[in-house]
Amino acid sequence: MINEPQSPQNQGFGGIFTKLKQVVFTEEYLEATGQKTQKTEINPNSTVLKPTTSLKTENVTVSNGNENYVKEMVEKVYSFLEKVNKPGIDFMELWNAAEKMGGVTEQNLQNAFTALKIATGDTLTTDELIRSGKSYKTEINKLIESNIKEKQNERLKILSNQESEKSNLETEITDTAEQIEILQKSLNEKREKLASIDARYKPEVLNLENKISAGSSALNFVNTEMQSVIDLISKIKF
Repeated sequence: MINEPQSPQNQGFGGIFTKLKQVVFTEEYLEATGQKTQKTEINPNSTVLKPTTSLKTENVTVSNGNENYVKEMVEKVYSFLEKVNKPGIDFMELWNAAEKMGGVTEQNLQNAFTALKIATGDTLTTDELIRSGKSYKTEINKLIESNIKEKQNERLKILSNQESEKSNLETEITDTAEQIEILQKSLNEKREKLASIDARYKPEVLNLENKISAGSSALNFVNTEMQSVIDLISKIKF
């Protein structure tokens, strides 16, 4: 790959697009090489590798209606690719150029490769494109796998917390149910005692009431007798 000074405006993907715009992607070049297609220019200020069309997710496994999340992750991958893109011309520049020409097709890849090869002084090879492409792919796989592993660990932690909370609540519910059962049993016993308390005290109360009544009657009888004696004594003159 080519290492060369880059101006701030041309730092996207090796800063090569101004050169390509001026030298190769022109109508004259395509006519001369027998590859005339619709005239296409590459924006020299392009800094993010993204498809020129809207993101396609129909071939991506999307479950639980998380298509927006998939799109967000793909955007993050593109952003990561921009960060790891190496100076010079390699797989990334070929991909970007083909996208800017209307999409990755065999014809656009061929046109982009021919132009990029000229820009590198005829040093760009298919082997280098494949090697750099696999290298970028490996970096992306490491990133995504690391991210997935991190999310899996977070998921396991959340599930562990969930199970722990459920277990604690189940234990508390069992303890509370046992306490309620004990209290219910005690409540029933107290209700039974309350229901039987009158019957238990009634004989004793009746016995005392009878004694009170008998005592009153006996007192009245004795008082009557004593009063009779007193009255007789009062009449007799000794």
